[in-house]
Amino acid sequence: MGIEITEYQKDWPKKFELLKNRFLALISHITTRIEHVGSTSVEGLWAKPVIDLDIVVETMEETWAVIEALKPLGYVFREDLHIDGREAIRHPDPEFLHNPYVCLAQSAAFLNHIYLREHLRAHAKDLKLYSDLKRRLADEGLGIEEYTEGKTDFILDILSRYEFGNEDLNSIREINRTKRTCRTLSEKK
Repeated sequence: MGIEITEYQKDWPKKFELLKNRFLALISHITTRIEHVGSTSVEGLWAKPVIDLDIVVETMEETWAVIEALKPLGYVFREDLHIDGREAIRHPDPEFLHNPYVCLAQSAAFLNHIYLREHLRAHAKDLKLYSDLKRRLADEGLGIEEYTEGKTDFILDILSRYEFGNEDLNSIREINRTKRTCRTLSEKK
């Protein structure tokens, strides 16, 4: 089954704010920085109807504290999915799809999200090109891995214009072009 994408929905920022407030009720003593990232954070961009958000922390200790604090809401730890500086969590609620990540503030994973978001918000031509690319890939009926790989060169071209070194860009390329499997918690500690 292929990827479903849709035109930008005006309620996506509101959904993000609801999630942000839900999280802050439990983690504001750890961090107050939660960023709406991914395609739903860019007005006018076609996207999968899933809210991506980064909970930004300074240390790994804060990362684990956030993950523990969100467990009462039903969130489950998903590991780092082979992306350094970012831990994924999920909620099994099929009615309110979202992907929360706990990110180290200076990690390439977080900066990738922010630079891409800000670039697309400021460059209408690239926003249109990216929307067209995403629509074409979705129309091809690709699975998530092929869809992600199909966007990689476009994303890397944008990130190469900013503060990303070759090592970071190569890491993003490798992550987006290989099947991702999770490392266990014991492997990371």
